[in-house]
Amino acid sequence: TSISKIAKCKSPFSFPLTKDFGEFCGWYLAEGSLNKGRIDLSIHTKEQEYIDKLLNKIGIKHAFYTRGTNTAVYICDTKFKQEILYFWGEKDNKMIPDKIWGFGKEFIRGLLRGIFLGDGRIRGQFHQLSLASIRPQLIVQLKRLLISLRLAYPGIQLQKANTQKTRNNKEIWTITITGKGYTNLADFIGIKKIQRIDKRQNGYNKFFHFGTRYFWAKVHSV
Repeated sequence: TSISKIAKCKSPFSFPLTKDFGEFCGWYLAEGSLNKGRIDLSIHTKEQEYIDKLLNKIGIKHAFYTRGTNTAVYICDTKFKQEILYFWGEKDNKMIPDKIWGFGKEFIRGLLRGIFLGDGRIRGQFHQLSLASIRPQLIVQLKRLLISLRLAYPGIQLQKANTQKTRNNKEIWTITITGKGYTNLADFIGIKKIQRIDKRQNGYNKFFHFGTRYFWAKVHSV
């Protein structure tokens, strides 16, 4: 279903469903956690100025605590915290609900920007964006969003959990957008494109191609 054909919903948050607020929600999904009476974002110190400007534009009151190269963003607002918890979840239960389809393109544009800037891997010289997560529900919904926006048909890879008893013994799901899909997504969310190492201008379309109403994708197995 195309997002542009769905009526917009009323905001379930204390803030309007703007592109900037959508980006904040993306940062929460990527780098956020909930504490007693507040929302925390864990960012790199070099990102502090950018996040400060973003939150000021939205009107979200916040404070910073910096230690070395790590900065914690504190947003002390119990009501807002409950809104975020109810809609996006927390920890391993973070999700992108289906209601997002009614929030409009601008909000989703910001959401995708926040997610990929916060936790994505951008390899512009290879025309590739990827994001890894232990939350498959996030990865699958991201793929659905990108298809609905007619931006890309991304691939998803699964890395099985380790058998050893370590803190990293969880499955890791990775979504990857390359070629023409990368170009479309970079334009959509406002990421600067870098020329490919091989100087190629057009993307590779080995596994899918764009149709008027559908993506045509290769079936690897049934």
